[in-house]
Amino acid sequence: MEVKHRIIIKRTDGVPVNLHYEPVKSLSAAARFNDIDAYNTFINGYYGPTNTELYKPQKIKITYEEEEDDVQQVGVDIQDIGGSSGL
Repeated sequence: MEVKHRIIIKRTDGVPVNLHYEPVKSLSAAARFNDIDAYNTFINGYYGPTNTELYKPQKIKITYEEEEDDVQQVGVDIQDIGGSSGL
């Protein structure tokens, strides 16, 4: 299992926001940064809000886990599915 940590933007009332500071319903839709330095650069930069005190960074954990091989094979040869070559 692979684990990654990211930083998202939240309003001080706890609502996650996107890059336009609009509220979003899920953490996956929130503005996301690789580390606190990238967050600080954005929030204090040209596209930052006029009042940075209304927003705070929130560390999140993203996990990736392989599942069993229930996925259908991609790129099956036409002969494997009973087709003909047309010759």
